[in-house]
Parts: sequence; C-alpha cells; structure tokens
Amino acid sequence: MLNRIKVLCLLTLSLAVCSATFADTFTVRKDGSGNFTTIQAALESLDYNNGVNDVILIGPGVYDQQFTANGDAGADSVRYPNVFNMTLATVEAAYASHTDSLTLKGEDPNNPPVLTYINGDDKTQQPYGMFPSDPADFFEAGLVHCGNNVTYENVDIRHGSLGYAMNGMSAGTVFEDCLFTNGTTASQGYDDFWDFNNNINITSAVNANIGADNEYTFNNCIWDGESVIDQSIFGSTAVYFHGFDSFADPNTFYQIGGVAASGCIMRNWGDNIFQPRGREQKDRGIAYLTIEDCFSQNIPRVATMHGAMETGLVNRCVFDISGGDDAIELSDRDGGLYATAIIANNIISGTSASNRSLRLRPNDTAGRTIIQTANWSVVNNTFYGYNGAGILTDGDVGLAGSSCTMTIANNILHGDGGGAAIGVNHTATATGGTLTINLVNNGFFGNGGGDVVGTVSSNTGAVNADPAYSDGTALSIPADTNWGVKPVQQLNPTGAYLGGGNDAAYSAIAGTVGAQDVDGSNPRTGGGDGIDIGAQENEPVAVLDWNVY
Repeated sequence: MLNRIKVLCLLTLSLAVCSATFADTFTVRKDGSGNFTTIQAALESLDYNNGVNDVILIGPGVYDQQFTANGDAGADSVRYPNVFNMTLATVEAAYASHTDSLTLKGEDPNNPPVLTYINGDDKTQQPYGMFPSDPADFFEAGLVHCGNNVTYENVDIRHGSLGYAMNGMSAGTVFEDCLFTNGTTASQGYDDFWDFNNNINITSAVNANIGADNEYTFNNCIWDGESVIDQSIFGSTAVYFHGFDSFADPNTFYQIGGVAASGCIMRNWGDNIFQPRGREQKDRGIAYLTIEDCFSQNIPRVATMHGAMETGLVNRCVFDISGGDDAIELSDRDGGLYATAIIANNIISGTSASNRSLRLRPNDTAGRTIIQTANWSVVNNTFYGYNGAGILTDGDVGLAGSSCTMTIANNILHGDGGGAAIGVNHTATATGGTLTINLVNNGFFGNGGGDVVGTVSSNTGAVNADPAYSDGTALSIPADTNWGVKPVQQLNPTGAYLGGGNDAAYSAIAGTVGAQDVDGSNPRTGGGDGIDIGAQENEPVAVLDWNVY
C-alpha cells in the first residue's frame, strides 16, 4: 500500500497551521514483505506529476530487469517510448509528464540491491534511442536514463548481458553511495559500462520541454571492474560521452551538462574511468568534468580529457598508476581543447607502463578552423616514483590566433632515479599558434634523466632538494581501495619545500579548488609563511585519513 507521509502539524487554539514534507513511498522486497516484489511494479504504480517526491526503497537481492527510471507511465504519465514508437511528440510528452523527483534507495547499505539485466525476470528488455529523427540510432542497456531528477542511493548497478549497463540522456541524475560492478565474463564482450547520448535537440538549449542536459553527479561511489563471475577485469570505459552533434555556433560554449565525482574509489578497471569528449566545435562539449577527493588503483587512466570543453578539474585526489597509463591525459580532439583545466592538490604515485604520470598535449590537427584559447594549470601536486617523466608535454598549437598556456607550479617531482621530471617535446609550426609553458617554484629530486628536458618559456624558483618525507608514514587509505604499497607524502617540517611555493600561482586557482591541501586538513596559508610545495601543507603528524568518505 502507498504510504504518503505528511508530517509536522501544529494546532494553535482554533487555528490549524500545517506544513508538510511529502513523499510517495513504496517498498520493494523479494521476500514479499514489502509493497511489491519487483522494482518494475513499483515504478508502474507511482504518480510522477502530483508535486510529491517519489521514493522506492529496495531490499537486498538481484533485480534482473531493464529499468527506465522516471520513464514509466505510472498513474497518469506518458511512458518513454521504445525505439519502435519514438517520435519527438512522445519523447516530449514522457519528459514533461514526469515532473516529480524519483529516488531509488537500497534499504540496507551493507547489502545493497543489485540492479542488472542478465536474463530479464519480467522479459521487458527493449531497444531505446534518444534521436526521434533517427530511430535506427538505438541502444540496449540495463538502466535507461530517459527522465530527469533521479537519485540512486545505496544500490549496486551491475553490467550484465546487454551492450551497456547504462545509457540515455538526463539531467539532475545523482548517484549516492553506489557501486558499479562487473557481471560479465572475459569472453562475453561488451560496450562501455555507461555511454550517455549526444542529441543536442533534446537538451534545454533547444527544447525546454525535455531538458535532458547530461548532468550526472557521483558522491561516495565505488567503481570495481573485477568480474563477480570469473574475476576478469572490465575492459572498456566506465563513463563515456563522445560530443554533442553540432547545432548552432561552433565558436561558442553553450554551458550544457557535466560530470562531477566526489569522494569516490575507482579500482580494477581495464580502461578509462571518465572519458567525456568534445571535438573541435565548442558547442559539442559538455560544460565540465570535475573529479575531487577520489582514489584510484589498478586502472590504466582516471580520465581522458579530450576536445573542446569548458572546464576540467582534478583536485585533492590520490592515484596509484602502477602498471597503468598516465593518470590524466589532457589533449586535443580534432584540434579542440579544454578551455580551462586545473590539476591541483593531488598525489600521483607509481611506475606507469606509458612512462609518464601526466600528459599535456595540445596537438595541431590539419584542417582545423576554430580558434582555441586554453589555460591549463598544474599546481601543488606530488608526483612520486615515476620512471619516465612525471609530466610530459607534447604536440603543438598550429592555428593562427589559437593559444595554450600551461602553468606548472609548486609541484614536487620525485622520480625513481632514472627518468626526467618534465619532458617537453614540441615542434614549432608555421601557422602562428602560441604555446607558453611557465614553470614556477617546482621541487625536483630523483630525476636521473634531468629535471626539465626540452625548452620552456620560463623556469623560475626551482628547488633541488630531497623532500625528506617524515618517518616514512604511509597515507591512511580506505580499505576498499585494496591498495598495495601505499604512497608516502608527509613533508619534513624543516625541509626546503615548506613555504617554498609561489603564492600567486595558487591564488590564481584558489577560487575553484578551495584553500585546503590534499587531505583537507591544512589550509593553503599564503601570506607570511608562504604556500608549501607539493600536495600537502605542513602538519604536525602524518595524516591523510580519507575514511570519512
């Protein structure tokens, strides 16, 4: 039975004054003790447009079914159409008739329900699409994003037998304390875990009746690509977007959509976790990619930041890239570049297979026509134990009028003894683009191949000294990461790195990254005692306790 909760009613004399918080709530339990035994039955029973938030509480177990969250008909809404019935009118009607927010929440956070598609308990699997003008462009996914303002909390979303675990387009989609797991085998074959579609014509920039702007937020989630069946590693990208179809002014960013991850753990994956890509045209990229307070281990790359996008931010993270690729690749796609990119307050440790920890590549592309202006900042990070280059910059800015400015400041670049700290590999072009690389107050140690190999625009305030990490105390890493050898980063309180940073370099990004160091325990003080070099400000004891996440 539906439970409509109406609370806080105050009676004063003969006047009744009531204020209320409403939620249409169903409970789903496989043992029959709830309102329903299947999530689909609950989805089909909600009223999606009565001004009341919708909540489905889900008991433990495996729910083998294709879901269209905020896409079911419910009491009186229009169901999101499968590809055979898809027209612009039916898509508009589906989004417009689902005005209430929807939350799907696991009842027991220690035993979350598994949402997947293997055989399909109710045999509802259908192909879906996001292009009413082209029904031949369709996908098959376990969870279809075809409605806005959906929150998933304490659930395990598992890749099963369909091409994608998730696909579609939506806005205001939030994942809280969720797991993303692998239910495939090594021989099965699969597409990406999650692709989101790229039809600009159903975003708010064109059609406010739909407004599927590709806005996704992940808080305190875990990606684990190790198969629950045969322990193979999921081999495709976790979160992928390949650029909107261009629709208006290719020289203008339209501030549509974005992906943000905070407090998340990423482990045991065979490809990128995040790969939202633009192209040369600025109207084709989403507005932002933000990764903060996250951990990664046993993955080849956390993010590939390709093409013309507005803002990319990687802040206060700890990445172990041992045996993988570079932690971040920031580069062109078809000549397009991130307009603003900030990589700050991170610890990136380990020896990668690609012999670099971070790659910055503003590459020239033949035939490009759109002027790009890029400002990339790499500030107050610690690169530790790399074998090739801590930072590699390569590629060129070829189009006349285009520019890329890289500010690399206040970083510790501590190699394994054989590699170079910063490798610069650019070839001048004849078409007039401008590339500026400024190195400011970086600390160098253990770089047998050289501190800076190649030509930069400026290199000031360098510190050449042992960082003298205090007593070898390992960082406190959450057990869920399954970390091997933990990185070490506590600074010696008498070292040359304390107060040796450039205040202006950090102040330039502080409005975006905040005033806290890698573990949020110390502020970037500035002023009298100066900014420290590296990811962590001076502390009386060695602490990096992220177990709060």
